[in-house]
Amino acid sequence: MPNSQSLPLCEKNPLKISTLQRAQEIAILFLFICLLVYRLLSLTDHGFVWLLAFLCESWFAFNWVLTLNTQWTPVEYKTYPQNLLQQASCSGHVCDNSRCRAEPPIITVNTVLSLLAVDYPSHKPACYVSDDGCSPLTLYSLTEASKFAQFWVIWENKERLSNGLPVPHLVYVAREKRPYHSHHYKAGAMNALTSLGVMTNAPFMPTKLDKLGGKTCLNKLTATFVGLQSHRQTQDFEHVGWVYGSVTEDTLTGMKIHARGWKSIICLPDQPGFMGSAPSSSHVMLTQRKRWVTGLLEILFSKNSPVFAALYAKLEFGQCLAYTTVLIRSLNSIPDLCYTILPAYCIITNSHFLPKVEEPALIIFVAVFLMKILYTLPFYLGFGLSIKLWWKHVRMGPCGKNTLCNCIATWSCNRGIQAFRFTFDESPIFVPATTLLFVHFTALGIGLLGMQPPAHGGHGAGLAQEIAILFLFICLLVYRLLTLTDHGFVWLLAFLCESWFTFNWVLTLIIQWTPVEYKTYPQNLLQQVPELPAVDMFVTTSDAELEPPIITVNTVLSLLAVDYPSHKLACYVSDDGCSPLTLYSLTEASKFAQFWVPFCKKYNIQVRAPFRYFSGNSKLPSDNPIGFLQEWTKMKDEYQKLCQKIEVAVQNLATLDFSGDYVDFADIDNRNHPTIIKVIWENKERLSNNGVPHLVYVAREKRSDQSHHHKAGAMNVLTRVSGVMTNAPFMLNVDCDMYANNSKIVLYAVCLLLGFKHEKEGAFVQYPQMYYDTLKDDPFGNQLVLALKTSWPGFAGMQGPVYAGTGCFQRRKVIYGFSLIDSEGNLRDVALDQERFGNSTELIESATHTLSEKIDHPHDLSGAVEAANQVAGSSYEQNTLWGTKVGWVYGSVTEDILTGMKIHARGWKSILCMPDPPGFMGSAPSSSHVMLTQRKRWVAGLLQILFSKNSPIFATLYAKLEFRQCLAYTTVLIWGLKSIPDLCYAILPAYCIITNSHFLPKVKEPALIIFVAVFLMKILYTLRFYLGFGLSIKQWWNHVRMGPSGKIPYVTSSLFGVVSVVFKLLGISEVAFEVTQKDQYSSSSDDQEDDANAGRFTFDESPIYVPATTLLFVHFTALAMGLFGMQPPAHGADGAGLGEMMCCAWVVLCFWPFLKGLFGKGKYGIPMPTIFKSAALALLFMHFCGRIPLPLRR
Repeated sequence: MPNSQSLPLCEKNPLKISTLQRAQEIAILFLFICLLVYRLLSLTDHGFVWLLAFLCESWFAFNWVLTLNTQWTPVEYKTYPQNLLQQASCSGHVCDNSRCRAEPPIITVNTVLSLLAVDYPSHKPACYVSDDGCSPLTLYSLTEASKFAQFWVIWENKERLSNGLPVPHLVYVAREKRPYHSHHYKAGAMNALTSLGVMTNAPFMPTKLDKLGGKTCLNKLTATFVGLQSHRQTQDFEHVGWVYGSVTEDTLTGMKIHARGWKSIICLPDQPGFMGSAPSSSHVMLTQRKRWVTGLLEILFSKNSPVFAALYAKLEFGQCLAYTTVLIRSLNSIPDLCYTILPAYCIITNSHFLPKVEEPALIIFVAVFLMKILYTLPFYLGFGLSIKLWWKHVRMGPCGKNTLCNCIATWSCNRGIQAFRFTFDESPIFVPATTLLFVHFTALGIGLLGMQPPAHGGHGAGLAQEIAILFLFICLLVYRLLTLTDHGFVWLLAFLCESWFTFNWVLTLIIQWTPVEYKTYPQNLLQQVPELPAVDMFVTTSDAELEPPIITVNTVLSLLAVDYPSHKLACYVSDDGCSPLTLYSLTEASKFAQFWVPFCKKYNIQVRAPFRYFSGNSKLPSDNPIGFLQEWTKMKDEYQKLCQKIEVAVQNLATLDFSGDYVDFADIDNRNHPTIIKVIWENKERLSNNGVPHLVYVAREKRSDQSHHHKAGAMNVLTRVSGVMTNAPFMLNVDCDMYANNSKIVLYAVCLLLGFKHEKEGAFVQYPQMYYDTLKDDPFGNQLVLALKTSWPGFAGMQGPVYAGTGCFQRRKVIYGFSLIDSEGNLRDVALDQERFGNSTELIESATHTLSEKIDHPHDLSGAVEAANQVAGSSYEQNTLWGTKVGWVYGSVTEDILTGMKIHARGWKSILCMPDPPGFMGSAPSSSHVMLTQRKRWVAGLLQILFSKNSPIFATLYAKLEFRQCLAYTTVLIWGLKSIPDLCYAILPAYCIITNSHFLPKVKEPALIIFVAVFLMKILYTLRFYLGFGLSIKQWWNHVRMGPSGKIPYVTSSLFGVVSVVFKLLGISEVAFEVTQKDQYSSSSDDQEDDANAGRFTFDESPIYVPATTLLFVHFTALAMGLFGMQPPAHGADGAGLGEMMCCAWVVLCFWPFLKGLFGKGKYGIPMPTIFKSAALALLFMHFCGRIPLPLRR
């Protein structure tokens, strides 16, 4: 049994504040600083109005700093009342509850009854009611209440009868008052009550205002009066008790306590501890706040100021600032009134205190205004409150969100329509606001009627989120346009690049505007359908050297073991490399699967790829079932034997029997060979869920004189082969390295495909690509964090996610090219003939069954091999619609995007599935060269689609691709084109320094803030996603350099992808399909972290590295010229400045791996031929800069 002394009574925990909130707070502070800097820089050009605005804004900025100090380190306390009796002694203590200043007696009575009935031993508390009005009504009401309490407290908790005192003490107090003695209001009353400690002398004294209530207990009523003489004869209450000197004695007393070194605690239980009656009229509210303001300022301008308490007592500095924030809150009224008058004053005098609309500096003010709104509004919406309530808080609430809970209590009551109307009387308190209204009405009238005297003019930037970034981009372009005539080529080039960035951002916003997520309920699946549909699973591999067979084996084993009836599954492996190693590995894997599949289902193993399961990262069953360890050991031994067999075969291919089972592979050419189809395993156990599904090996026929269309051709062959063998209505395709990471992937997909009323809602279900065992901090930017958080859910909110080429469940009828004719999901009638599907009668018959949704009952797979060989022939697709209107579409090396877009263009929608844990995990590129090669192929394939008849624009104009989906596809397809403006923009700083021109405003120009704001906002926008995922800043930085929109890929792989498509369009060369290397990572990520070279950039003599190296040389030269003052004279304008130098340094930072490569050795160093080529290009660029006429350099 644990020691009772070790049981905690309470805990203090820091509150987690979202990165977004922190970013907003810092952003607002930054905007305030920008605003003040702008005011200071332009103060000499303006008069009194500008100075007054500057003083007001300085106060607002100072107040915001104090606000940040108050809420920067929030904490919460958690209590454990159940441990209290085990910690406290049996004797206990009495708890006094003091009541002050009763209003209507029934209010006091209810408060007292609630206190007497709290959950606490009734002999411990004592309730003292202070009646400063000395009213017999109060005493009478309490007397009657004490009688009622005898029943009320017992009814609340019958267990209290056990102590014999069901109701706590109840004492009435009306202290002595004399007209010649100050009674010090509530503070005096509280001290009088404290003096009554001689009656019960409890160590704790909760105090309650008359309008507050809570849970407590009741007992004995006594009338006692306290005299004044004792107060006159002592000085107790100068240093003891509630402190006099302010009508807000609570704040003053609390500060004095803190000044003596004590600390206080806040208690915020889920059910609020006390609830009170808020002011029910505007007049009462204003009177109350006037008293608060007066009392707080009394403290501020007295010897009790927190400044003195911090200097000469023990008040901590942070607490001093917090008290100062509270005390000076009312002083906001002066700058607030001045700032409120300024607009009317400026209209009446035809002056201005804000920049003009055409001046970009206006963005600073707009950004501050919007950010303050965006900062407060989410708190109200987060509490489930309305925007109208937020607006009332803006008008009537105290400054600061810390009063939000009080506002909730105030406005949550359901009162009549008239209850919240503003009331007035002849009090002078209403005069200033009425005067202000008259002044602004007059100003509006003068402005609208053009009655002002003759006139005056300003500059700036801003910050927020997606819309704010767009707004900043627009302001930037407006600024460029307004100043374009004063500058030359550089300004125009910068404007064109920034226009592209803005256009790209608009497209990005369109994708992210309406994100959705899908939730599945697999447990309901069998209740909805009489029989689970069959699923054919396709695994594609193309080169046994680049894609080691053990990777394919693990992917296949993970699919064979998914949670789905095994007789409903069939796995087809396409081997485009026609390697006997792949067949041998799959054959051996099928033997291991006889043990592995039942083991996984018996013990509900979650990760069913053996290499991941035995890596030590997977959790063992917590209950440790009998016999599990023995079976686990056996499985691990069997898997190691499997790996050894495959490794031996890889090392020595001669171990395979090429005269027996592998005779078809003897002397084979992987680019010119017949079809090879092997049924490796056929599931004869039709009703067993623990059996192994069908496993079929497919190496399609290839001829050197016929195009095999890469992966798209392989997928079409698998579709036809499976159509004549198993003909499942749904098909899953994965790359050989994408293993099933979640055992319920098939159930989730089937739920989504069958879960909608109309089939058109789900043509395919796409699982996003995610990677396992990425290197520490993801140095090559493989983890698509931003895409997972924004783009994927955004696509799902339109026509659906794009087809990513792996981890996708397709409807067979959709792949067969059937189109929708109406919103109900009905299909267009098509001829199921040889022109469409080819000359295989078996395939046409199976397609007929697919269209009619007739269930094909299992039949002998071996008997269908002949028909499968026919449809896998290299010439089978001739004179058919395969590759155009049927199956995977040809025409791009990114056949996945093209095929998905064609499906959407026929009116279908797709579905995104993002379970936890992720559905599929793959092997990310482990070297920079592999990553760049992969992205070059992606860029080339996407641009092939964009500049062809398959462009999404045509699909929208002439087919059924929705407009927003068209724009979303366009965003994806033009991804590589951004390399051109990105390269141009990256060159501009160096060019400007070399030619002593400039493309940015000077430091003294406030317009520079626009560019700084865009830069910082983009950084904060991406950074918050990484921090939100718990990732490091270094990983975010790697994303900036190496991610899909990273600087290095844009200047290397993307640029060469664009060039390869240009060459194709010009008829010079074709786009090559390059298979990327797949790596089986170490089972221990620690081994990778210990490797000093893990994640280092590698180089070879490929021309892909030349542009980035050239860019680095150019920027080094520019920095040297700038630092040593070697530029030519500026032409008619200011030359290059700090902005250009900072941009140059930023580019060098982004290309830091290339800088390290200049001094690296071996594969980690840039080869000398690349350095020479880059140096020559850099010199050529320098020569070009020197030959440009001076007027064009501007």
